[in-house]
Amino acid sequence: MARPGTIPLAEAARYLVPKRRTIAGFGDSITANNSDIVSFNTRAKKTQGFVNWAAILTRQKVHFDPSLNFGVPGETTTQIRARLASVIAAAPGICVVHAGTNGGETFATMVANLGYIYDQLYLAGIIVIAVPILPRGGTGDFASTQQRGRALAVNDWIRRQRLLRSNFYVADATLGFGDPTSYTFAPRANLTYDGLHPNAAGAFQVGKLIADIVDAIFDDPLLPYASPAETVSGDNPFGNYLQNGLFLFGGGSLVNGATGNVAQFWTLQNYTGGAAVAGTRNTLSDGRGEQQIDITGTYNSSNPAVYLVANPTQNFAAGDQVELIVEYDVAANNQNLVNVSAGFAATQGGTSYAIVDGNSGNFNFALPAEAHGGILRTPVMTVTATPSAAAVSLQINLKPTASDLPAAATIKFRSVSLRKVN
Repeated sequence: MARPGTIPLAEAARYLVPKRRTIAGFGDSITANNSDIVSFNTRAKKTQGFVNWAAILTRQKVHFDPSLNFGVPGETTTQIRARLASVIAAAPGICVVHAGTNGGETFATMVANLGYIYDQLYLAGIIVIAVPILPRGGTGDFASTQQRGRALAVNDWIRRQRLLRSNFYVADATLGFGDPTSYTFAPRANLTYDGLHPNAAGAFQVGKLIADIVDAIFDDPLLPYASPAETVSGDNPFGNYLQNGLFLFGGGSLVNGATGNVAQFWTLQNYTGGAAVAGTRNTLSDGRGEQQIDITGTYNSSNPAVYLVANPTQNFAAGDQVELIVEYDVAANNQNLVNVSAGFAATQGGTSYAIVDGNSGNFNFALPAEAHGGILRTPVMTVTATPSAAAVSLQINLKPTASDLPAAATIKFRSVSLRKVN
């Protein structure tokens, strides 16, 4: 029995560190954009979502699964609060909360709802990362000076909570996402796709701030695939289904004008519409291989893309659950680079199914020109029937254009693994 004035250690531990290495998003349409069913048979984690960016940039120190996306478009803080029980039942280690964009609620109503959400998540042992209301300019629910003032007051209240609450952090993107010269609380140029919802570049700015907080909580990232001995077998059903996922030796294939050196069992495909695509296989200081892809010149295409493709060595059976993981880096000063994604597609019973991480959701806006990197980790696919065809695709997309545009990008892929998780 605990001494008077104390609580049992097991009880205290709930408030010290996250119980699980998972991260959830809770809010409205801005949160909903973290993942999507792109088509009926495709599950994708998107770079329009700042929660997914946080998982990527921290090298998967925390895992974001689409089942942990609790974003519903158009909801007010009152409606979001009403769904809180489902978030607590999912028991994520961290919950990113962004609410208050919709509905014209009063200041008192919004802070009461947000305070209740923060309190209940804390009591459930879930760390809160609050994102203040993102700038959206003089449109929609922020059309009047009164509405903008109310949102700014809520943001000030959110910032003060970090001084009053335990296990509570604020990822304040007001400066990085907002225009400091705007008198209408507008976002910076080219960070949204409609004046409200972040595009990939905008979500990246918010995701970096969340990633910094996650990095301060956890020290150890996900260890990428690091040994060619980790092949799938009867003794190791969780081994890699890909040959040469470490890019240790060359001899791969080049398609449609791609040039250079590509790792064996991989195919580099150039469908940019005119840009030069060259592969280089590097050896890292830790001994792993690395597949570098350089895109230069000009291009003209409505769907400009580069693909690095490989096929699994063995087949899956019905009931298997699989995921794809890949480490990558993008060099600074890229031009018109929209998307770096990792996907696995399998034809099952005559129907193609796919899982993707890094899908941009909107190819009309480029990624930030700054260098970045991390680990992509797809949602899990449950195999329904033995696939008749299957492929891993590491995809690079450029901005669509009807006239010549310059292309400049250097992307490096490492440690690709396709594995069972059950």
